[in-house]
Amino acid sequence: DPDAPPDVRPGAVQLVSAYRARGFEVLYITTVPGDVEVGGQPIGDVLAGWLDESGFPMGDSTHLSLWDGNHTPMQGISDELRRLSDEGASVDAAYTDNEDKAFTFKSGVPSDKVFTLGDGAGSAGTTPLPGDDLETHATEVTGLGQVCRPA
Repeated sequence: DPDAPPDVRPGAVQLVSAYRARGFEVLYITTVPGDVEVGGQPIGDVLAGWLDESGFPMGDSTHLSLWDGNHTPMQGISDELRRLSDEGASVDAAYTDNEDKAFTFKSGVPSDKVFTLGDGAGSAGTTPLPGDDLETHATEVTGLGQVCRPA
């Protein structure tokens, strides 16, 4: 609904910004088909605009993956993780509140680095974030070493 964009989960912007500040690339994944339009605009543009307006890192070293709709959404996530692995990239962490996505992320992310919150917290052998506290978790990420200089 273009008149009711989703709320930003508290601490999410700080968490993603902490990763970017350490030089990690960021991949935003959605299981919304790429051919969906919201208010007459392509979903990719709408999502990128919402992320940017909400203060999430965008631009260089950030990527938005849209589901192509040719298979199940979870297969789309698996395919994206496999593509990244084939290119020599590692996916170091994933975050979700969805049990199916948590299970799927484990196909390309170490289980202990699939962080879950909300209804999906602790699902499928993942690492739950106590109290859904992304702000505290962001301070832990801030303590990680630099992987490279952000662009």
